Amino acid sequence: MGLKMYTQEKIKLSMKNLYQQNFMKAPGGEIRLCCPICREKRYRLYICCNKSKRMASRPTEFAYGYAHCKNCNWKGKIKDIDNESYIRPSLRKVKEIPIVRKEFPFVPMSEAPPRFRRYLYNRISRAKADKYKILFSNIYPYFSSIILPVYDETGKIIFFQARKINDNRKFKYVSSRIADGYQSPSTIVFNLENILDNEQVVICEGFFNALSVKNGVALFGKNLSEVQQKQLLERNFKEYVVFLDNDAYKHGLDIAIKFKRYGHTVKVCKIPEYCNGDINENKEIAQQEINSAVPLSLNDLISLKIGGKF
Repeated sequence: MGLKMYTQEKIKLSMKNLYQQNFMKAPGGEIRLCCPICREKRYRLYICCNKSKRMASRPTEFAYGYAHCKNCNWKGKIKDIDNESYIRPSLRKVKEIPIVRKEFPFVPMSEAPPRFRRYLYNRISRAKADKYKILFSNIYPYFSSIILPVYDETGKIIFFQARKINDNRKFKYVSSRIADGYQSPSTIVFNLENILDNEQVVICEGFFNALSVKNGVALFGKNLSEVQQKQLLERNFKEYVVFLDNDAYKHGLDIAIKFKRYGHTVKVCKIPEYCNGDINENKEIAQQEINSAVPLSLNDLISLKIGGKF
């Protein structure tokens, strides 16, 4: 295929301005590199190394010894790349492709099969399910899933999680993708707008646990991002209670330390082991754990983290 002619060392000599000198082999006798003209960091520069493609009828981007960038649409010989990098500096900026929001035809829970409604109403009450407008999906890639949405002020879904009720699945929760036009879960604190100031806020990990306790919010994960921390600190809450799952107690200590450094009252609770991460059937016990928790100082939190005991 003539690939020996363009070894990695020769490519490095002919393309001095590449961000990444490694190249990738592609079918049809092509190699792909990072374009030094538009400064695209993906392998978007296609170089033809197939000697059989020397026909005059072929376009230059498909001819032997020619290169074609799929990002900035530059076409030419390999030896001209270094000169073009300086002649055409306006093409160095990567073209931003707008993300088109993808809408999914979710349906209300009233149209879901009975087993999905039974599962949902066993986790939370029917009134809460109607209040937070929980939906059902029977389309790919969220096939046979309960949709747990997060809405903005206009009633538009900005993020959602799809809950699979089959316990045999490896991943029970599937989050919406940023590529589909939805926000990242690290920028959202669920149910924050429904909690009044000068109240106690309970920081939970998941959607259902946040709705099972009083003044609960969900992080959709074990970690607290800077955006989420800023949203919580902007509110004038009385105290912060960290109430994550049992396998995330160290993450809970890290979250508590972040709030304690700002001088707030912080408590750390642990879900009882027999609850198996679900506090719906033991709401009273979970609320007793929250009410009986003792405020911790910064030294206590650091000692618990270092000691490994909780």
